Amino acid sequence: MVKKIKTDELLRKSLMKLDRIIEATNDGLWEWNIITNEVWQSKKHLELMGYDESIEPSFQAWEDHIHSDDKGRVINAVNDSNKK
Repeated sequence: MVKKIKTDELLRKSLMKLDRIIEATNDGLWEWNIITNEVWQSKKHLELMGYDESIEPSFQAWEDHIHSDDKGRVINAVNDSNKK
């Protein structure tokens, strides 16, 4: 049990450090897990994309913001990339 507590504390400290780095770089970062379809976006990414922080991050939310002239091409490229 002590080992788990120490591991949890190390993980918590690591995540706090990562949060500070993300904030300090002022980069717009995002991550999409194609298996679970979970999306994570940094606050700066939300700001750069013009998203409201209340929007639940998802692939669908991203897809909804693709211009209609580009949507078919972009979705096809994503699908082709996921097949590899």
